[in-house]
Amino acid sequence: MEVLPFQPFRVEWLDLPDDQLGARLLTEWACYRLMKNGVLPQPVTPELLQKIRDETLAVDDDDPRFLGLGKALHLVCGGEAARGGKLFREYMIGEARRQVDRKFAAEGIKHQKQVRRWSGRGADARRKYSDTDKARWRQMAASLPPMSMGSAAEHIRKKEELPKSALRTIRRVISKG
Repeated sequence: MEVLPFQPFRVEWLDLPDDQLGARLLTEWACYRLMKNGVLPQPVTPELLQKIRDETLAVDDDDPRFLGLGKALHLVCGGEAARGGKLFREYMIGEARRQVDRKFAAEGIKHQKQVRRWSGRGADARRKYSDTDKARWRQMAASLPPMSMGSAAEHIRKKEELPKSALRTIRRVISKG
């Protein structure tokens, strides 16, 4: 017998006290194993339940995905319902967190790629004008009569026949001038 991924378990059972959760785990595990072996819906004898307990205690599974579940089953089958119930609750909560982490990790990676792509577009737009253009604008600004920076930028924009979107860049360049 091998420890298999557990069948759907009702979430509200995780609110039970440790010993009751352990007993519930044992009951559900026994029903699952009996159904898998084709025994249910026939009456279940104490001998059949003891056989399932013995088989579960004999399992030594090294699959890291199910170590917590396997240990919890070993404990409840060995008569330690409270310890097994507590371990099972921790296993289920840990699995839920891992599922959420997997989902959001994919979303986070997608977001990071999107941000990189968008920021690259902005950087390309900022690199639209060469250093020679910027040096020429500084010279033009220096040769203009005293006026506000906004007016100087507008004058340069019109003279160079640049789009209005270039105003911010021109202002930044001539302010550093």
